[in-house]
This record gives sequence, structure tokens and C-alpha cells, in this order.
Amino acid sequence: MVISDKLKQCRKNKNMTQQDVADKLHVSRKTVSGWENGRSYPDINMIVLLSDLFDVATDDLIRDDRMLSYYEDQDRQNKRYSKVVRASYVINILLLIVSYLHTFYIRGFHSSIMSFLLIVNICILLTLYGNWSKFKRKWLLGKLVGVLIIGFSINILLNYFNRVFLMAFSNSDLSTALGIIIGKVLIDLFMAVSWVGVIFLNPFLVSNGSDFKK
Repeated sequence: MVISDKLKQCRKNKNMTQQDVADKLHVSRKTVSGWENGRSYPDINMIVLLSDLFDVATDDLIRDDRMLSYYEDQDRQNKRYSKVVRASYVINILLLIVSYLHTFYIRGFHSSIMSFLLIVNICILLTLYGNWSKFKRKWLLGKLVGVLIIGFSINILLNYFNRVFLMAFSNSDLSTALGIIIGKVLIDLFMAVSWVGVIFLNPFLVSNGSDFKK
């Protein structure tokens, strides 16, 4: 396997785009494209930086042996990792839906474990996400914060239409009512965070596929 193919395979194993590599190495995307197409070759200093970036030995980038089994192992690991990420995302959607059923006791459904599972799963999804640096862009960060605020505000507003919540609140003493409010606000906040996950952390979108990295 020639070095151009190795570089391309290493990049794909890391779920990175050519622009991602270019940004990390402070070169142009055209330079990275040239390396992968065999039009040019990285110098020895870049080989060292590339080996660090892709977590492979410089010897493995230069030599042909041992690379095939390495890439096959990496590919299997990446596929398993991708399945975990996608499963967590789908579960997040399902738990968000169930949480609204739980909140309003729809058809008598109520289980406090659902809120706990939602919190645990969204924390897992946030942990798996690996490209938070892109939210340094103000317009994207503004959209994320906007979704969080709007989602949280809607959840709080819905409480005024929740008869079960209002009855529990009105029939409780001051300390109990305060506990109910704090608990409900926290759940509403995590449900809003869950909406952020649904909108911004979608691993099924091609554009977001490289955002989840080990």
C-alpha cells in the first residue's frame, strides 16, 4: 500500500475530512488532497505530525507490512463505535418522547425511571461527541444556545397546563413544593439538552459523521 492510500485510509479511520486534517496541521486542504492523490508527498516533519494525528507509528506510514491488519482492526472498531453512537442517538429521541408522556401522565403513564434514563443517555451522547470546537463559531453557538433556551422555556410553559403537576404543587407544604419545583426544572432542563442532542448531534447526517471520534 503506497503512502497516499495509507494517509487516506488513516483519515477515514479517524472519521476526519481533508479539511479537518488541514486545520490540524495548519496546511491547505489542497495540500492534503495532493498527498492522498499521489501528486505530492509530505516531508519527514509532516510524517511525524501525521503519525501523531492518526495515532500510528511513522514506520507504519512508510512501510507496507502490518498496515492491512491494523486498518482492518481499526475499521471493525470504528463500526462498533458507530453503532453505539447511533443507538444512543435513537434512544435519546425515544426517551425524549417518553419523557413528555411521563410529564403529562398521558394514558396514565408515569415512571420516574424514564427521566433518569434520559439524563444518563444524553450524558453518554454528549461524551461520545468529539467536535465541540466547531461551536466556537458564534453563529453556530448562538443557534445551539437558542435551541436550549427555547426548549427549556417551552418545557417550563407546559407546566402551566399540567394538571397533575399543579395539583401536586398546590397540595404540598412549602418545602415539598420547593423540592417539586427544583426537580421539575432540572428535568425540563435535561429535556431541553436532549433537544439540542436531537438537532445538533445527529450521527446519521453525513456532515456530522466526523464529529463523533474516539
